[in-house]
Amino acid sequence: MLGDVAVIGLGQFGTQLAVSLAESGVPVLAIDSRMERVETLRASVARVLCLDATDEEALSAARIGDIGTAVCAIGDDVQASILTVALLHQFGVSRIIARAVSELHARILRMVGASEVINPARDIALRLASRLLQPGLVDRVPIAPGYALNEIEAPAWTAGHTLLELDVRRQFRLSVLAVKRVEGGVEKVIGNPGGETAIVQGDVLVTLGDDESIRRFLAGR
Repeated sequence: MLGDVAVIGLGQFGTQLAVSLAESGVPVLAIDSRMERVETLRASVARVLCLDATDEEALSAARIGDIGTAVCAIGDDVQASILTVALLHQFGVSRIIARAVSELHARILRMVGASEVINPARDIALRLASRLLQPGLVDRVPIAPGYALNEIEAPAWTAGHTLLELDVRRQFRLSVLAVKRVEGGVEKVIGNPGGETAIVQGDVLVTLGDDESIRRFLAGR
């Protein structure tokens, strides 16, 4: 289970991340150098601190080394984000996730100790491009080059057929991990659906497979 998480940098991205984690029951420490941003989260997360994350003494006083996961969400000051990640690494934070704004920035963050690097703007753009290029694709989370976890609208030709009849795994080399369905205005999730599960028009399928398999499945061939 995810333990305490520090979110450093409370812009739009950092604030949403901190609130979402807190709503899921994760103990969150929210940090920013601007008091007005810290105050907006005081009632939403477990702990808030107003401090400069590039200040070694301030981080030490905050006992940042006791945190299991730290997210450096600073996006408006490249130098500050690099220094912050370096200090988090120095204090022994085991998992450091850092936000990058460019490929060069990402490489430097990894060099100074980031365990993972994300680029939200780039990732959103790539996912939107995938949806525009492939009608029927609701969302796509890349796992490896050309291979992804996808949410797709069930093609019209699948409605009324069971997964066993469709034989998706053999015919299209896809694994259907879940079926999302709206019933009475409420979304229902059928996890790990069996072969007897019948597809209903409007279903969204959570699938695992390569891009070519998804394309063929959506096209029905």
